[in-house]
Amino acid sequence: MKRESIRNHIDRKIEERLPQVGFSETRQHLIEVSRKFLKRIPQDIELKEEVLEQVKHTKTKYFGLYVIWAQKRIIDLYKIEIKVIKGFSPEKKFKALKFKEKLQGS
Repeated sequence: MKRESIRNHIDRKIEERLPQVGFSETRQHLIEVSRKFLKRIPQDIELKEEVLEQVKHTKTKYFGLYVIWAQKRIIDLYKIEIKVIKGFSPEKKFKALKFKEKLQGS
């Protein structure tokens, strides 16, 4: 699975959950899934994209990339939750974050 497809999968799940359950439960879900995946990664593998790209075991690579991106999104959800933007729902805030990232090229 490619890095971009993992990112899109996580972002799509966030977009589905935010309107229904809000920031807190969406973050909690990401934390729980990340913990489960983290248990499946050998302890000697460092959680960095450069290191994971060299791993030959596909599932280990997938789990590692998932954990890295989920952790980033957990932090992003905290940041956008505290940001006050009048008239923006949680899902609009998240879409604005994704749009900003796209403009910055990250």
